[in-house]
Amino acid sequence: MEKTNEHKILRMIYLIMMITLITYPKYAIAGAKKGLEICLYTVIPTLFPFCVLVTLFRSNSNDKHSKFICIIEHVLNLPRGVGSLIGFGLLGGYPVGALCVEQAVEDGNITSDNAKYLRPICNNAGPAFIIGIVSGCFEKKFLPLNLLWIQALSVLYTLSLLPQENVEVIKKHSPETMNVQKAITLAFGSMINICGIIILFRCFLNILEKL
Repeated sequence: MEKTNEHKILRMIYLIMMITLITYPKYAIAGAKKGLEICLYTVIPTLFPFCVLVTLFRSNSNDKHSKFICIIEHVLNLPRGVGSLIGFGLLGGYPVGALCVEQAVEDGNITSDNAKYLRPICNNAGPAFIIGIVSGCFEKKFLPLNLLWIQALSVLYTLSLLPQENVEVIKKHSPETMNVQKAITLAFGSMINICGIIILFRCFLNILEKL
């Protein structure tokens, strides 16, 4: 019964959104153009190259596990293998972290419960975005670097507060070594999803701004 009501609400929302786009097509088109500019000049330049490289690095790392990562896993009470994914998430931000977690699930290195547990590493901004884009908003260029430390500490603190009972790693096999073409394909798919969301929201944000 609850799912039926939820579906009705969603259909109503989608219907309202479609009517809004039909009613204000000029505003929607202008918003879509703004969204495309954000994607072309901000999102893709800062995320896409880093996403490809981190994906390649992870797939070619196999089971190599540094002592530093082992210490992090021990301090945060994490299972073996999860610490490296947290590192990739901190270095790459979203969607790099989410992409690495998804690959780990497909490789059979972690369970779907692990993937849900590791969501906090997928919500932060990547260094490329902070240094390349956000730094332009500050007079002192070193100030944006503080955001990286704040994000890292926030992620680690959040993970230390999460319950541990569902965290269990299954090691079926090492990650398959990925070639450049596959890494580009995965990264490109992630970029399409992100850009699609940005364009969609910019359409409606522009309509609201004009109204």
